Amino acid sequence: MPRIAQAIHVVEKTKDKQILRCVSHSRDEWETGYWVVGASTAESLLGGMVYVHHGQNLPSHKGGTIIDVYYEAGTAKGRKVIRFLASQSGEGKIAVKQGWGNERKVVWNDVPSQKFRIKNDDDESAFPEGAKKFKLHYARERDSALTRRAKQLRLLNTGKLECEVCKFDFTREFGDHGEGFIEAHHNIPVSKLDGKTKTKMTDLALVCSNCHRMLHRGKPLATVASLTAIRHEG
Repeated sequence: MPRIAQAIHVVEKTKDKQILRCVSHSRDEWETGYWVVGASTAESLLGGMVYVHHGQNLPSHKGGTIIDVYYEAGTAKGRKVIRFLASQSGEGKIAVKQGWGNERKVVWNDVPSQKFRIKNDDDESAFPEGAKKFKLHYARERDSALTRRAKQLRLLNTGKLECEVCKFDFTREFGDHGEGFIEAHHNIPVSKLDGKTKTKMTDLALVCSNCHRMLHRGKPLATVASLTAIRHEG
């Protein structure tokens, strides 16, 4: 059974520039220093918890829900910054000493998380455009790391995965069978893709399978806003 990283404890060390810093007072958003965290661990930590300590045997003095784990250019290879929304539930936690390494400890769960289990099985054959440009477009929609991150943050912020056009929710309609499923649509038209520009999370829209097909239908192709308007007119 796969392990899911559900939390991470880190020790704040000023001598190594592992300095906790506030990046948004209005949102109570914070960042830790740089920690060695693998790509798969970083991905599964999204939506989990981080606890910041002054020492391994001391309770955490800050912590909260993780919203991003990223590499900062110019820092040592393999080290990542953890960004989180602070909360009282992140304070006063003690992690057992066993398992600490490089002054950080990951808490694993051997049971796959129900809330953040995402399925990336969009039906590629559903769309008629078979040109080379569209293949690039659809490959970006299926970028597992980016789409999973977009879905996890939507779950974190809203607690559900509703279609941005029609508000259809697979979990609400199909229960466990539909849990974690939604398709990712790239908002940038195929004609504007050059194969070089890096896709951003804001370039993606989360939509149901029906609306995804409608977004790729006709000329010019519909946008989320225009398709929503068409639906309301109908």
